[in-house]
Amino acid sequence: MMFLILSGCATGREGSGVLHHGRDSSLAQAVKLYDEGKEHEAEKWLREVVSKEGVAGVTDEALFRLSLIQLKAGIVREDMEQSLKRLETLQRDYPSSPWTRLSVPLVAVIKEAQRQNREIRALGREIPGLKGHNLSLIKENKELRKTIEQLKHLDMELEKKPRRR
Repeated sequence: MMFLILSGCATGREGSGVLHHGRDSSLAQAVKLYDEGKEHEAEKWLREVVSKEGVAGVTDEALFRLSLIQLKAGIVREDMEQSLKRLETLQRDYPSSPWTRLSVPLVAVIKEAQRQNREIRALGREIPGLKGHNLSLIKENKELRKTIEQLKHLDMELEKKPRRR
């Protein structure tokens, strides 16, 4: 018992585990704020938790929750890199955490979204060149139609003239 008191831990149950003074209360506050729709405030509390030395069961959950909050903002800006880095940190530092298992498909989705965003940007860069090429094809098509009409007219003129034998 003395070890728990000196190590900064209290023996209390909240969910399933030992409470870590300050750390778990910051996480609990962040979760409460998030549940109340105060994401910006929750993000501040979660940043505080992840900025300190890692504690299994606290930091891993904070990393996951913070990644989700940042991902929401990142999707709008097409910048999901910060969320991805936090989730990769979660996977590297807490491989047996249940939050890590939850993060695996999310990381795959983020990476695929990033790949698709890169492809969209590359295709977007091709559009001006394709527009120019399209305009030149339209012009060439008009010229060919004009030439065809001239050939038709010439053919009709030749049919009108008597043929020489």
